[in-house]
Parts: sequence; structure tokens; C-alpha cells
Amino acid sequence: MKINTVSEISNLVKKNLNLQFPGFTTQGVVKDIFNSGSFLIFSLTDKYSKVKCILRFVDKKELVLDDGDMVEVRGSLSVFERSSEFQIIVSAVNVCKKNKPTRKKVLFAGDSEKVFELRKKQDVVDFPKLITTVGIITSLDGAALSDILTVVNDELRYLRVKIFPAIMGGRRVLRSLETVTNAINSDKDLDVVIMTRGGGSYEDLAVFNSKNIAHLLKEIRVPVISAIGHAKDEVLADTASCFSVSTPTAAIQKIVTNKIKFERKLEHLWSELHVAFLRSMNKNHVQLKKIDTKLYGTRNLVLDKEFRLRLIFQKVFLAQRNLIAKCLKITSDNKRRLDLARKKSVKIENISCNNLTFEKKIEKSRQELTSGQILTIKFRGEVVRVKILDIYKPD
Repeated sequence: MKINTVSEISNLVKKNLNLQFPGFTTQGVVKDIFNSGSFLIFSLTDKYSKVKCILRFVDKKELVLDDGDMVEVRGSLSVFERSSEFQIIVSAVNVCKKNKPTRKKVLFAGDSEKVFELRKKQDVVDFPKLITTVGIITSLDGAALSDILTVVNDELRYLRVKIFPAIMGGRRVLRSLETVTNAINSDKDLDVVIMTRGGGSYEDLAVFNSKNIAHLLKEIRVPVISAIGHAKDEVLADTASCFSVSTPTAAIQKIVTNKIKFERKLEHLWSELHVAFLRSMNKNHVQLKKIDTKLYGTRNLVLDKEFRLRLIFQKVFLAQRNLIAKCLKITSDNKRRLDLARKKSVKIENISCNNLTFEKKIEKSRQELTSGQILTIKFRGEVVRVKILDIYKPD
């Protein structure tokens, strides 16, 4: 025999429900409304039963539902696989009768002015920061704790939960809550506290009408959400807390609302940051284009100057090379002519021959020359007078 997993059974039930109830209409009273932004989640109740309903917001933004409204719902049955709970996927809602808000029955019969003086003026939904740590005052064997932890596991995975076990019925409630209050005030990490228990008779809830318990709640340094009894009852503990709700699930949904609020705030901040980043990038891009244009013009100017300097360098280099070659040639010619003059054994004094050349040979022969004689020599069109100092006769 095949062994089916829990998930397979849940899927099987879901398929059968979709086949058996593709569409139907039902009627009931709305309870425990929660708006998640994209979905409206509420419970539809009658005298004996309650079923969870999910309505997707498409064009139904104008729909307004309140606790206690009598509505007619059309939809199909489905199963939430994680918890294997069946729910109604709502396609249409028709409000048959709006609930007229009435004051809840206050079980405490004391001075009403003193009761409202104990209330703290702070709403958890408008908590100034994201709630990351919550304390829960409840009994460990109650269903309230299980309901809260289910929501935390599904929607608040980041949330740190600290459980403060307490006696929530009988004569020892006050002493138990005193111990819990001291433990809560010594914990510096808590952001909010939920005190909850299920419903009960007048006698079961009467202990929470104690002024001592109300004063204990006042001494807690963090906001307190109270979920004591049913929606029709209100005890002094509800009045003395910062916020009161009808069920444990509704209490933890306040934390979910806080999370959604900050998610939207983060999305808004991210959108603003993205827009600011794009604007900054666009501004920097324009500035960089201007700088690039200036640098391009300067670069062209530098290249033009460099090209002209290269031309000038080439001209100077060629001129220097030609001048050196010319000087070398002149020096070579002068050396050759001096060597020729030395062969004729004639010393010439006070004559610089670096830039002079002999235009014609000396016309007198060596036998006709004598020391002290003055000669006239023509160099490159110039006539120079020289004196013979000595004559060397070869052997």
C-alpha cells in the first residue's frame, strides 16, 4: 500500500474541493479583518462555525468591510497547503447589512474615568520603528500561543519571539503576572508585548478586571497588546493596555501590519534613492561630456603644436647636418692646401688659413726667394702681403 506524504494528501484534498465546489455562494458575519496590501483576509462566521476568506484586490479598492458586517460571498473552496486549512477564494462580495458600532460590554463596574486614565496613547500600528522582538504573556498549554506562532512562522520569519509563561486563570493570576512584569522590564530587547488567553465565562475573565492587574500593565515599559476573551467582552486589562483586539491572531496581525508599513516605506525610499541615483548619474554624464569636449579641443591643439615642433626640429637637424658637412669640407680643403704649401718649403706668418684658399700658385721659384722678402699672395680674390722668415732647402 502506498504511503502518502502530508503534502500529497493536502494537494489531493485541494483538487477534490476545486472539483466538488467550483463556485458557490454563502453568507455570514465578517470577523478578524486584515489588509495585507494585495489581499483582504477576513473570517466569515455564523453561530457555530468560522471559515477563512481571501479576497484579491483588483478593482475592489473601494470595498470597505468592518467587523460585524453581514455579507454575501461568492467564490470557490481551496486548501492552504502549509497548514492544510480550507479557505474560500472570494471572487465577489456583497454587503447585506452594515454593522452599527456599539460600545463593548465592560465587565469592570468601577469608576470609568480612572479606567481610561490607565490607557496609554500609543498605537502599535504606528510604532516608530520596525518591531523585531515581541514578548508573549500566555499559558503554554493554551491554543492562543499556537495561533500566534503559526502566523509568525508563515509571515514573520525575522521576528524574535520571547514567551513569558503565566497563569491565565484562577487566584494565582496576579502573582504570576507580577513575576512576568518584572522579567519583561528587565529585558532590554523587547519592542512590544502581547498578553492573550482564550474566551471564557464571566467568572473566568473577572480576574482581569482587577485594578492591580491594570496597574501592572501600566508599569510595563513597552507597549502592550491585549487579546483577552471574545470580541463581545472587554475587561479592564483591555482598557489599560495600549491596544486591544478580539483574538490572538488579530493581535499578531498588528505586528504584520507594522511589517507591511515598513516594507512600503522601504520601497518608497528605494524608489526615491533610485531616482536620485539616476539624476546624479545623468548630471555627472553631462559634466563628463563637457570635460571631454574641452579635453578633445586641448588635445587637438597639443597635437598641432607637436606636429609643428617636429617639422621645426627636422629643419634644424637638416640645417645642422648641412652646416657640419660644409665645415668639414672647408677644413679638408684648407688642410690639403696647407699641406701643398708646406711641400714648397714656404712658412707663412700671421695668416689664418681656415677660411682661405689659394687662388693661384706662387709665381717665383724657390731659388729666387730670400729671407726677409715681402711677397704678395692672392687668396680667393683677396691680396695678402706676407714676409718670408726662413727658407728650408731640401737635402
